[in-house]
Amino acid sequence: MARLTLLELIAEVQAFLRRLGATEAILFGSRARGEELLNSDVDLVIISPNFAGRTFPERLRLLQEQWTLPLFLEGLPYTPEEIEELRHSRGIVARALEEGIHIHCGCVYGEQIVRALRPEELP
Repeated sequence: MARLTLLELIAEVQAFLRRLGATEAILFGSRARGEELLNSDVDLVIISPNFAGRTFPERLRLLQEQWTLPLFLEGLPYTPEEIEELRHSRGIVARALEEGIHIHCGCVYGEQIVRALRPEELP
């Protein structure tokens, strides 16, 4: 399997968000830092109001049904309200919100993306 560039991965995540009807994803971990190995998983916090009323296992099943990349997804699905509660915690979600690459269907932001891009990926 060929290595995905960060920009290719972001485009795939944006398509994934559209399929889910999700509002945002935060890419974190080795892929966000540009330190991934060929088979590293994809660490994502996924935010969607569509997760309301679903159990965590149901949410995870929905993620797996919509994930099409041949890479393992380590997905953490939350509603916007749950994200606000977790934002000020000391856990992995709070750290991802602070340090990760924020991906929306139409845009990407976070200084982490600039650090994670390899020279050959720059426009």
